[in-house]
Amino acid sequence: MRILLTTHGFPPESIGGVELSVRELALGLVRRGHDVLVASGTLGRSSKPECAEMKRETAGEPGSARVAVVRIARPDLYFDHWHKSLSAAASRAFRDLLLEFRPEVVHVHHWLRLSRDLVLTAAREGIPSVVSLHDAWASCPIVFRVRPDTREACDVPVGPHPCIACAGRVPPRTPWVPTESAYMMLAERQRDIARELELARTVIVPSAAHGRALERMLGRDELSLGVEVLAPLTSQVAMQTERTTVPATPGTLQLVSWSQIARHKGVDLLIDAFLAARAELRGEVLLELDLHGAAADPAFEAQERARTANFPVRWRGAFQASELEQAIDRRAQVFIHGTRAQESYGLTVDEAARLGLALLLPDAPVFRERCDGAAQFYTAGSAASLAREIVRFARDGAALAQAREAAAHWVRGLPSNTAILAGHERVYAKAVALGAPKVPVAAWFDERMSTQATLLWDGALARQDAGALGFAPPPSNGP
Repeated sequence: MRILLTTHGFPPESIGGVELSVRELALGLVRRGHDVLVASGTLGRSSKPECAEMKRETAGEPGSARVAVVRIARPDLYFDHWHKSLSAAASRAFRDLLLEFRPEVVHVHHWLRLSRDLVLTAAREGIPSVVSLHDAWASCPIVFRVRPDTREACDVPVGPHPCIACAGRVPPRTPWVPTESAYMMLAERQRDIARELELARTVIVPSAAHGRALERMLGRDELSLGVEVLAPLTSQVAMQTERTTVPATPGTLQLVSWSQIARHKGVDLLIDAFLAARAELRGEVLLELDLHGAAADPAFEAQERARTANFPVRWRGAFQASELEQAIDRRAQVFIHGTRAQESYGLTVDEAARLGLALLLPDAPVFRERCDGAAQFYTAGSAASLAREIVRFARDGAALAQAREAAAHWVRGLPSNTAILAGHERVYAKAVALGAPKVPVAAWFDERMSTQATLLWDGALARQDAGALGFAPPPSNGP
């Protein structure tokens, strides 16, 4: 089968749960005899005004499966901004790829950095699509469903209130866009996303909890009509089921976490809990914390590093997925997760269990669904609750040993990559059998209007200073 996968980013430029899962899916499908092409967004910009550039490469290990990758670079500014989710340039490049590769099915893993009309574009070429909803982007202009003002998780249905004001706090701000226009832009965005989901032959979610959350946040129940729950694939390195650990130093509890170093991932909450637990233990047990991951916001990382300068907190930095087992200290005992985001699955949880760690997780619905009986939970968003659980593990070695064994037992029962690949093949075959839905041809002016709107937005942004865009504090009026 000829299969085209789309994603917002692809390793090695972009490394996250979605990107790594798409990579493993692509390589796994190649190993099973399929012809696969990956169309990826990129952080780079096209050097051609009004036109996207396509940069071609191959991915995979030498001597093993290889997959063709085309990175589509958009020419416009701030193409991650929610105002920019529709791109005539990216749609045109995607259509060119469809005509060149002629896939039997398209699997949309993300629209971000590409364009929100990928399923529609494929349907116009007679190609059916399936869609995976890996995160909350479809229901949140700023993706993660964490309010930038309060840093609290948000689960209200997407709409003008509070979404316009909330997204407006994230730079670049858009003072040249009237509020009424922003309302219409959000309505158009959600209309187009709804159309993509309706045209998709199957909508895939990584967990039932995530599917239910999206139904609520999108304010619709149509997702239930064609949803498949398929776990994301994990890297082959992370699929190791046994790991040799080294006994921890007596009187020491070593905690570890890996994710983006970002507010929405709750790194500051982990540090708050770590410091509170240390204060409670008063040296009774020495706590240590390892933090792995690249900084999403260097200023935030610098702030948190400064807070931990006099404590045993080790900032390990970014790592390659293939290096995870080597990167994690073999004396580590507990994986702690601080995320505030609307998590859809939690690949890092699987990785931690496979590495022999106890799991200490927020009591979010997805973790309750997946890890009940295998993890210990604390009240999501509460550093005090997390600190209490850390102290309990520090004082009760038997409870810690039991938690590690429970996680190890649980992870052995997760579906294999082979089973997950077979599930994808079944979904693709269903889509091919159904064929592409009938859609109207594009109006002659659609592409021109989209291009003109993009040019006007970029021109207005270029006339703003950094303060107006939210990148610098406004000048002080006082002495």
